Amino acid sequence: MRMIDMHCDTLWKLIDLDGQGDLMKNDCHISIPSMKKAGTVVQLFACFTKAADYKKKGGYDAAFVHLQDMVRYLRQQQERYSEDLALAYSWNDVDRNDFAGRISAIMTVEEGGILNGHMERLEELYQHGIRLMTPVWNYENCIGYPNSRKKSVMWKGLKPFGKEVIERMGELGMIIDVSHASDGTFRDIMAIAKGTVIASHSNCREIAKHPRNLTDEMIWQLADAGGIAGLNLYGPFLGREKESRIEDMTAHILHMLNKGGSDFPAIGTDFDGFGEMEVMEIGHPDEMEKLWEMLKQKGVKEYREKQAAERIYGLLPEDQGQWLKALWEEFEAYETPEAKFAHVLDNCQPLFLNDASNGKSWEEHQVKKSQIYKRNRKTGEGSEVIWEYMKELVDKHIALGHVIDDEKDGR
Repeated sequence: MRMIDMHCDTLWKLIDLDGQGDLMKNDCHISIPSMKKAGTVVQLFACFTKAADYKKKGGYDAAFVHLQDMVRYLRQQQERYSEDLALAYSWNDVDRNDFAGRISAIMTVEEGGILNGHMERLEELYQHGIRLMTPVWNYENCIGYPNSRKKSVMWKGLKPFGKEVIERMGELGMIIDVSHASDGTFRDIMAIAKGTVIASHSNCREIAKHPRNLTDEMIWQLADAGGIAGLNLYGPFLGREKESRIEDMTAHILHMLNKGGSDFPAIGTDFDGFGEMEVMEIGHPDEMEKLWEMLKQKGVKEYREKQAAERIYGLLPEDQGQWLKALWEEFEAYETPEAKFAHVLDNCQPLFLNDASNGKSWEEHQVKKSQIYKRNRKTGEGSEVIWEYMKELVDKHIALGHVIDDEKDGR
């Protein structure tokens, strides 16, 4: 499993809420070990400052200073745990970090009110490495208005300074995050934005009637503009006040797929940004596998692959597209000897790569023999010779201590 999580508030919890420990070991939802176990490729860390906490401490100006403390903290953590974590400022950085086996940490700002009317602060944030900003949080600020149950607020949008900010973010290449925005602010952003617009941690209002969630029209607009939305795991945004359940997460993902297409749904957990739920079926990144399994049962994997195939093969001349699509459909059907052998080649690559790297990934993720066997359970149908060779490799790495023999240990 490989994952990009577009939003967490772990820095806020560790620094402002007296969380215990640091990114390596803590009492938070997010930690380096849990991200590694989940196969996290990119984690976006929000530098969040709660405006209400600064009313008597210097307001947004003091919050801006504190945000810089958060930036410094993440840099210090990255330096301390440089073998596992690396900052990223572009997709090239992500590729480079991934190749080196490091999780990419991208810094974001949640609550654009910290600009407090000073455009030069946006430039400063960009120089600090901030690549995404959520213009508004839950309070009116210099940029615009937040989501609200009051219709009089919900239809208010960007202020004049806010329009300048959105335009400048586009020029800088900063991602504009419409999570927390009022319907009016969303409307105004979509009308003038020249850059990438996403909803980093927002769900579907059609499924859960909450003003923080996206309407179907918003989903259509974002999808048409090439945007995405990250599934938020907070119970009230999923539909239950005190419970965060996988069946509700699945319902939102399916709705996003239906309204926004196969490229629209993403993950934005909001981990460490909300209080404890009475039921929290996914409480750490390494538990996201539960959601993937549920989505597979609902046919999401097949749906996305079919949509992608239609798009890719549709780019080719008709005769070539039809020929290659027929080959792909034969592969997916898993009926002919050629298709079964192709599946063998597809499934055995991770095993051979792990063998070539002396079992590095297996050892890091404490992989068990049963997990490898489960992935390759049909290998013998395509090639008994390759399957026997693969079993020999697994036994070799069990002997070397890289793979756990859970059958022998009874685990």
